[in-house]
Amino acid sequence: MKKIYLAIATACLSGMTFAQDAFWTVTNYRGAFPVTDGTPATDWTHGWTNFNPDTVNYSTNYTTTVSSDITTSTTWSGTILLQNKVYVKNNATLTIAPGTVIRGDKNTQGTLIVTRGAKINANGTAAQPIVFTSNQAVGNRAEGDWGGLVILGLARNNQPGGVANIEGLVPTTDTQFGGNFDNDNSGTIRYVRIEFAGIPLEPNKEINGITFGSVGSATTVEYVQVSKSGDDSFEWFGGTVNCKYLIAYRGLDDDFDTDFGYRGKVQFGLAIRDRLLSDAPGDSNCFESDNDATGSTAQPKTAPIFSNITIVGAKGDGTTTLPTGEKFEKAFRLRRNTATSCFNSLVTGWEKGLSIEGAPVVANVNGDTLVFANNILTNFAVPTYSTNNTAAVFNSGGSDAAFYNSFWTQKSNDSISTLAQVNWVNMFPALGIKPDARLNNGSIAASGASFLLNKFYSVSMPLIANTSVTYCQGATATALSATASSGNSLRWYTEATGGTASSNAIVPSTTSAGTFTYYVSQANTNGDESKRVAITVTVNANPSVPVITTNGPTVFCTGGDVVLSAPSATSYNWSNGSTTQTITVTASGSYTVTVSNAQGCTAASTPQSVNVSSAPAPSITASSLTGCTGETITLTSSTADSYSWSNGGTTQSITVSASGSFTVTTTNQNECDGVGASEAVNITFGTTPTAAGSFSTNGNVVTFTNASTSATAYNWNFGDGTNSSQTNPVHAFAVNGAYTVTLTAINGNCTDTETFTVNITLDVNDIEGVNDIKVYPNPAVNLLNVSFDNQLVENVEVTLIDALGRIIEKATAQDFGTNIVSFDLNNVSNGIYNVQLISGSNSTLRKVIVNK
Repeated sequence: MKKIYLAIATACLSGMTFAQDAFWTVTNYRGAFPVTDGTPATDWTHGWTNFNPDTVNYSTNYTTTVSSDITTSTTWSGTILLQNKVYVKNNATLTIAPGTVIRGDKNTQGTLIVTRGAKINANGTAAQPIVFTSNQAVGNRAEGDWGGLVILGLARNNQPGGVANIEGLVPTTDTQFGGNFDNDNSGTIRYVRIEFAGIPLEPNKEINGITFGSVGSATTVEYVQVSKSGDDSFEWFGGTVNCKYLIAYRGLDDDFDTDFGYRGKVQFGLAIRDRLLSDAPGDSNCFESDNDATGSTAQPKTAPIFSNITIVGAKGDGTTTLPTGEKFEKAFRLRRNTATSCFNSLVTGWEKGLSIEGAPVVANVNGDTLVFANNILTNFAVPTYSTNNTAAVFNSGGSDAAFYNSFWTQKSNDSISTLAQVNWVNMFPALGIKPDARLNNGSIAASGASFLLNKFYSVSMPLIANTSVTYCQGATATALSATASSGNSLRWYTEATGGTASSNAIVPSTTSAGTFTYYVSQANTNGDESKRVAITVTVNANPSVPVITTNGPTVFCTGGDVVLSAPSATSYNWSNGSTTQTITVTASGSYTVTVSNAQGCTAASTPQSVNVSSAPAPSITASSLTGCTGETITLTSSTADSYSWSNGGTTQSITVSASGSFTVTTTNQNECDGVGASEAVNITFGTTPTAAGSFSTNGNVVTFTNASTSATAYNWNFGDGTNSSQTNPVHAFAVNGAYTVTLTAINGNCTDTETFTVNITLDVNDIEGVNDIKVYPNPAVNLLNVSFDNQLVENVEVTLIDALGRIIEKATAQDFGTNIVSFDLNNVSNGIYNVQLISGSNSTLRKVIVNK
């Protein structure tokens, strides 16, 4: 019923774009169910539905009786008695627990209305569905026992001002629906049964089983069964709510009614009719759809999309006899400028199939705003479309046989297949027995579904600057390019359908020649994806690698030439700049050619060497490249007939004693043996230093003074196995003896040496006037103490010396009486050391062991 009271609001219009929505579950099969696997996994009606609600003994032990409006968030559970028209309002949320049963009171016309801004969260489960049903006892229940469930939202509709009052209720602000928010959220309805609703509140003003008034797309509606409704099972007035898994069972009027600009998507629906239940005042259809009551052009236009619907009319498998006066009409009654589309569905049991009524709807079909495709209408009297409808509005619209034939087969609709070919598992049991609408193996409906038509898309395709790209084989390819709309993201594929998307742009392979096709789409933040745009990449083969041929020797003297030739090609590019197939070469060099084919692809040859002798290339061998003052170096030229050196020499070999850069020019009677100058050889002579020095002795400690000249480095060999590179070293000899000390003065590779004899003669026992010498602890670890009694009041020098005679530490004590000198051994390695005490010309040694 569509008697609507209007209120004023603002509505906006939007154009239609295309992209495959994330909502759709892509199937191969047509109809609501796949091929059976013999388990509940393929039957989404399992567990939560009831196809014989007349006999269920629902509890009358009510947990709560609800008879007044709900203005604050409330939760229901158990068994609820619903009396009167109860409005959920003031933005409250009604939460209904799984397993709850709500029994609508017949006497008070119990009805539940969720107003704009409020929510219902009826989130049942397959094991514990939520049930709205009659409060009448078994045997007394009938369609229209109570009001039904009404959901009102803030999405757009096409009524004047954008706000209207829902049918069947007295107009108030609480019955208004509509607004500007297509993504409005009225809550969740999942695993819910609605039974015996649709009470006629006034004559010809029934409420539907479930009514959606401008409900938005953020609302969730899944797994809903409406049984024995006194009016339509499901009716949508405007809005964008999407629904899945709907059952319309034995309703009185229409199964699916769409009006006032409803634009949602519905997938997986089952509709089954009872031959004894039809709308006596009007007519009963499965689908009935109008843009509005007058068939105007008001926007947004009614344009829902239905897919995978299984429909069984009152005639069932065709053996059912309809009673006299029944008002069953059409599986699809599409009229009054609607653009309702249906895909991938199975239909049988109705008197008429598809009825396109009126010129505006015909225009919608011709303009593809209404699409009827990939559907099977079986067991109808031919034709399955309704050319036998004699209503004037029908015939004046141009929907005659020629019109239907213009798109029926082209849109892959099938009216030829039989019930046996569709081959349902058990589609036609007696009413009250659960049907099995799944397909048997071999069903013609197991394939043929398609989700590639534009109607399944709501996002535009991305922009592609170049849909055809060409490369040569082996070329470096760049990533394919596309531009997504603001807020969308690109998805790249290697297949036209299916496959795995990549967010990274594809870089084509150029390894093999051929034509390759890649695809790109764009998706919005909801996951809705556009059609894929194909980008063709052609990889042209390269020409064969050219081989240069020669017409003679490639080694010759000045004045000769050789002709180099490339194989036949479209164009040529030689390394010397020539562009002909052959070139004449008179100079030495390495020559290549790059050839091109008709596609502009290239291949380069390997180099061809040509050696033209026009001058000698003499070489110089040097006995050394460096020398010292007083030495000589011999330079020798390669063999020739005559020689001319840069220093005036004319022999094959010359001797030089000073630094310089030397070349030789040679001549030969046979010019092919070469004439010309060699590359320069650089000879360097360094200055020889003079080693000289002196030393002074203090006990066993010797100080050396360096007097060398022209030296840049030094090496002192002390004759006791130790060395020093210092210029003026100081060395302590560990034991008495005569030592030969050698000084080496160094300047680059040039050296000179000088030797010295150093005699060490010390008294290593006691020092007169220095008594009671003690070295402790011994072995020492971290600290070494040296104590002695000084009776001479003279300086006593105490020195720690390693086994190689190197001074480790030194200290001086001069106090009369007892003196203690301590050495820190933390940085001293383990080993045997000497402690030397020197006073005047006398000295003594003590050995100590460091062992940490």
